[in-house]
Amino acid sequence: QTMSPELLDSPATIRLVVSNNRLVEAAGAIEQLLHYPYGCAEQTSSAMLPWLAIKDIKSAVPSLNKTDAEIAKAVQKGADRLLSMQARSGGIGYWPSAETPQLWTTAQAGMALVLASQSGANVPPARLASLLRYLSKELRSENDDVDDFTQMARCFACYTLALGGKAERAYHDVLFQQRATLS
Repeated sequence: QTMSPELLDSPATIRLVVSNNRLVEAAGAIEQLLHYPYGCAEQTSSAMLPWLAIKDIKSAVPSLNKTDAEIAKAVQKGADRLLSMQARSGGIGYWPSAETPQLWTTAQAGMALVLASQSGANVPPARLASLLRYLSKELRSENDDVDDFTQMARCFACYTLALGGKAERAYHDVLFQQRATLS
């Protein structure tokens, strides 16, 4: 097979990746997530999660072959940013120095912080305990106007609490009984 002369004269480069692993297809998307440019709590959590997963897949996807030090640095940076969003109540707000935490945001950031802590990041146990107490307290809050989003946030809070070793089994049962009404 011959190449087109226009292609051969072009200053562009062609990169061909051959792999027997389907993860190579995800490499571009994962690489983009590793450098996610925003900084609210949800986006910081979303940007940190691929760094937590990359250790397990880096040998399968050469373009993601980051050093353990690079991974640890990125995870710690994300954890530190999330901790800067922790309010006095233990919950997480959208931005650093927030004083109004949100249930969904706290559940998502809490999941990321628990996973970061389990991977070796420096997440002070007292700060994590405070966050988990906030989630537990929010599950118990009386709210007659519970919409779909609040119910999803409660499910997420239950998951984060379980991940953090503070499972709320009674609330798992309550939510399981309501499963037909959950989105």
